[in-house]
Amino acid sequence: MSSSSPKHSISPPSYFDPEQGAIHFGAVHKVLGANNVFKLLLRIPPYKRLDVVVSIYNEALACICDHV
Repeated sequence: MSSSSPKHSISPPSYFDPEQGAIHFGAVHKVLGANNVFKLLLRIPPYKRLDVVVSIYNEALACICDHV
């Protein structure tokens, strides 16, 4: 393993369940952009990332459902 490889996967799709993962990730990507979420997760400690991803998904879903 090279020194530049992360020890923990920070790819946002890896945090979603296999059945609904693509839909949930699609919502997050549509609102925030995958690259922006990736950059944000780099700044979050690994033990807090799942909570952040769930919060981001909930915010993205709220934006999609209640677009003003």
